[in-house]
Amino acid sequence: MPAGEFYYLSDTDLGAVIAYVKSLPPVDNELPANKIGPLFRVAMVFMDVVTLPAEVIDHTAPRPIAPEVGATAEYGQYLAISCTGCHGSGFSGGPIPLAPPEFPPALNLTPGGELQGWTEEMFINTLRTGVTPSGHQLNNLYMPWQYIGQMTDEELKAVFLFLRSLPAQEQGNR
Repeated sequence: MPAGEFYYLSDTDLGAVIAYVKSLPPVDNELPANKIGPLFRVAMVFMDVVTLPAEVIDHTAPRPIAPEVGATAEYGQYLAISCTGCHGSGFSGGPIPLAPPEFPPALNLTPGGELQGWTEEMFINTLRTGVTPSGHQLNNLYMPWQYIGQMTDEELKAVFLFLRSLPAQEQGNR
C-alpha cells in the first residue's frame, strides 16, 4: 500500500478515493500469505529499508490542503506525488527501490532527462496513446500510461508544467 503517496492527498480527495473503493462490488479473493524472503531481510538489516511506508509518515504534521484545481505547476506537483514511488522525490528516475530485478530503471522526468525537448502536446499525446514522440511504446506494466492517460487535459497540463519547473538533474539522483 503506497501510504506515503496517499498521505499527501487532502482529506477531501482521500475521502473521494475511499468512497470510490467502497462503491466497488466486493471480490471473493483469497490472498496468499505474506512472506519476507532472504534478500529483503538482508536489505532491511544492511540498507535500512523501511518495511512499512506508513513508518516514514509524520503523523503529527498538519493535514495537506489541495491546491486550487487548474493548469498550474502547484496543482501538477500535487497530482504528480504518485509518480515519486518509481521516479523518486526529485523525479530523476533510476533503479526503483525494491522492484523486481527485471524492472527497467524509471525515466528521468526533469528537464535534464527523457522529456527534454518535449512539448506539452507531445507529453499529453504520449500519456493518451502510450507512444513517445520517438515512436517507443510504453509498457503499461512499468509505466501505467493507460490510467494516467485518463486524467483531464487540464490535469496533464498541470503535471507537465510541474515537471518543467523542476531543476534539470542527471538520471538517478532521485
